[in-house]
Parts: sequence; structure tokens; C-alpha cells
Amino acid sequence: FLRTLSKSGVSLSPVPEELDYD
Repeated sequence: FLRTLSKSGVSLSPVPEELDYD
């Protein structure tokens, strides 16, 4: 679910969005 949040522009995960949904 972290990938969805990151794509929405919400950086809640300690991992950069780029690496998160890669």
C-alpha cells in the first residue's frame, strides 16, 4: 500500500518514492 501512497504524493515511507514504486 506504500506504493499507492507514494504515487499519490504522500511520502510516509522512509524509502524514496522512486525506489518504492520501482
